[in-house]
Amino acid sequence: MEEKTIVCINCGNHFVFTVSEQERFVVLGFSEPKRCQECRKNRLKPEPSRHEMKFKDKRRQARHQWESID
Repeated sequence: MEEKTIVCINCGNHFVFTVSEQERFVVLGFSEPKRCQECRKNRLKPEPSRHEMKFKDKRRQARHQWESID
């Protein structure tokens, strides 16, 4: 095995798939990665639900109301 340079399907950046990573992926039964580490990390972050966004907006509106009273 030798290192492979792969193009991320999300951002288009090149990343190196090292020999040790390849060996680990084989042992775990994973296929070759299609995304760079940064895009993989971002993909795992949960997006806020509509309820969370609505609550956040209400808190922001309330804060602005109190600031305008002062």
